[in-house]
Amino acid sequence: MKKTFVLPFIAAFLCLLPAALTAQKQNPEVRRKVDSLEHILNTHKLTPIEQVYLLDSINWLVRDDLEKNILYLGKELEIIEKEKINDKNKIHFLLSTLGMCNMLKGNHDLAFLYLNKALQSARALNDTAAEIRMLTNLGNTHALQGKYALALDYYLQALSLCEKWKINDSFKSRVLGNIAEIYYMMGNQSQALAYAERFFETNPGEGANYLRAQVYYIIASVYLDRGELDKAEKNALKSFQCVENENLIYECFSMEALASVYLQRGNYNKALEYADKSLYYAGELDDPALYVKAYNVLSIIYLEQKQYDKSEAAALKAMELNLHALDTEPRLAYTIASVNIHRGNKEKAEFFLHKYDEITKRNTDKNFHETLTSMEIQHKVGEKEIRIASLEKEKRLHVWLGIAGVVILLTISGLFLFRNRMNRQKHKIAEQQIKQLEQEKQLVATQSVLDGETSERKRLAKDLHDGLGGMLSAVRISLDNFEHLQHARELLDRSIDELRRVAHHLMPASLLRLGLKASLEDFCLSVPNTHFHYYGEDKRLDEKTEILIYRCVYELVNNAVKHSGAENINIQLLQDANRISLTVQDDGCGFDPETINEGMGIENIRTRIASFNGKINIYSTQGKGTEVYVEIILF
Repeated sequence: MKKTFVLPFIAAFLCLLPAALTAQKQNPEVRRKVDSLEHILNTHKLTPIEQVYLLDSINWLVRDDLEKNILYLGKELEIIEKEKINDKNKIHFLLSTLGMCNMLKGNHDLAFLYLNKALQSARALNDTAAEIRMLTNLGNTHALQGKYALALDYYLQALSLCEKWKINDSFKSRVLGNIAEIYYMMGNQSQALAYAERFFETNPGEGANYLRAQVYYIIASVYLDRGELDKAEKNALKSFQCVENENLIYECFSMEALASVYLQRGNYNKALEYADKSLYYAGELDDPALYVKAYNVLSIIYLEQKQYDKSEAAALKAMELNLHALDTEPRLAYTIASVNIHRGNKEKAEFFLHKYDEITKRNTDKNFHETLTSMEIQHKVGEKEIRIASLEKEKRLHVWLGIAGVVILLTISGLFLFRNRMNRQKHKIAEQQIKQLEQEKQLVATQSVLDGETSERKRLAKDLHDGLGGMLSAVRISLDNFEHLQHARELLDRSIDELRRVAHHLMPASLLRLGLKASLEDFCLSVPNTHFHYYGEDKRLDEKTEILIYRCVYELVNNAVKHSGAENINIQLLQDANRISLTVQDDGCGFDPETINEGMGIENIRTRIASFNGKINIYSTQGKGTEVYVEIILF
């Protein structure tokens, strides 16, 4: 069963934040200093520099209060931008801190806005370390929203910078840990393990035991999902040992993992022992999310032990704290339903079996009722206004006659202004339409070229196979009658094989008959040490898209075989309802994208993908292979 993680950059802060806020609110000395500085800020005439200095002091005092921090950081940034104070380092600090605070607050749109600006400022400062931090935080923002593909893209950009500048310290360790975690969340266990192994090749630093605990926990979770319980137990224990008496978060996680291991083994007493420890650590942090994990596994253990009262009680406690999270609440409802099935309590069992449907409909129903209530109120107000208007009709008649002339004049003026505004808008829309038509014209031209190329490939492949291939085969049969022409027959045999190979790669028959998945499997079988993995919906795409993806794979694999000296080539294709993504990896010599120009093959791929509104990213380092990521949005 897949687990929910908290990213390492923010895990400790998220769990300790409530305690920190409580401490700040209970400290009258800090409160008094903040009030005093706020009073000076609001009542004294200060220069911009003095205001910035004062806001720095306030922000330091309220650093554990997110709302206050966001408020005063925003004021400080506003003053600096308004007064055009040329302090690029200060601006970058404010943007990055505002981004982090909004991410912790759950304001993901604002977090993305500020972190993007901070990324640009880091690049303007030529600060590689800051750029890596911003890319990683942008990835964290997407990961917290469940947008794993976007998060992975930012993490890979950060990793590319680490490798480009030979950074092998805690920066790279954090990025590799997050990539391993994202791959696990996406269900790609082999990649999760691969990046976890790369993590241990770096130097996280002496104070980064929680990072090691995170990676060991990911490895334990992979093996737990695979049912390899000995390996899962070993890595869960390593996770605990890394942070024992240091980090309650991963102590809680590792205990919960060990409880799950012994639950699968059927050793319920041992599982209960570890689940109780997980619950203890959750209590030390007083964190609802950790409570839920501990109570969830406890409820399952009690269910297996047939301690139905305890199982239901634990599940109900978890549901009270769960805040309607879809990742655990259905499991809890199922546990309670199972308990009541064993008890013979049919009504309660049916109630909790339908609980999942209620969860998914809850937000929709809430919005519907709010809209309905608003409409009812507006309707009642409208009826009341109609009645009042009817009673006062005669009284208001003379007033309306008096202002009728003014209204007519205002209406005529308004119509005149409206007409002018509409003319300007029409002109602007016309310019936009012209620009859009030019873009569409260019796109149609590109598509026409690709369509023509595809049609010509089909025709040429058919002519080669059916026409010239048949003729060569006939010549081969005729030569069988001559004993001294063995060498000629051999040459013809090789020509026929080569002709079939060329015809196949121009337009493989399996692509037209069976689709993209089958044709790529066929192609990868023909190339030694090439491995193909397919994820998602196995359904036919339109012919143009299938041909595009096939040609991309063909060109990228040929490049890897010819130029990289790779021993292994991995191809991963992910297809869902709205997009298709392709990853081609090799362990060859790699190259430096900054110094080596792309060949015609890559340029052709970029042109083809651009015509489909897709994107391509290439990550490579000399001596460490190449990874190419292609994404196309399906309409």
